[in-house]
Amino acid sequence: MIGQVRGLRGAVAGHTRAVRWLDLETDIGRELGRWRFAILDEAGEVVLVAEDVEPGTWGERLELLTLVRALESLGEPTLVVLLRASPYLEEGLRFGLPQWRANQWQWEHFEDMVPIRNLELWQRLDWALRFHRIVIARSHLLVTCWAALPGEKNSGCHRLAEPAATFEKSQKM
Repeated sequence: MIGQVRGLRGAVAGHTRAVRWLDLETDIGRELGRWRFAILDEAGEVVLVAEDVEPGTWGERLELLTLVRALESLGEPTLVVLLRASPYLEEGLRFGLPQWRANQWQWEHFEDMVPIRNLELWQRLDWALRFHRIVIARSHLLVTCWAALPGEKNSGCHRLAEPAATFEKSQKM
């Protein structure tokens, strides 16, 4: 994980917000419901590690809950570089949030509008993104995602930067 932080650090240099690196883990040690996040500073030093168990929660919902709790733990507006994100999280951030917000938190399912799964967590994430920005680290590029306020320019996700070819794969905490 520290190698990944160092490999991508230059891509977010000079940003006006505090920069933190975030690593999420869920269902740790095959224990359903166990989650953990680690927040690192720009030097790769651990700032905060939190973990707990949510009985009866696993998979996508647990990963989303872990991200929400990590963002809610930040004390100031922050640029968060998410070191690992499942397709569920990434697609929800990149495409889902703007559409769900515009459609009153519903999506079309076989011509019917139905509430999205994990509605309250996506709404908490949407609220947190009024203060924070998330950058998803993926292989050799960074993709930035945010939830812009209605009418704000640049809503959505864009490739932010291509860091050096010396990118190192994430290491377990």
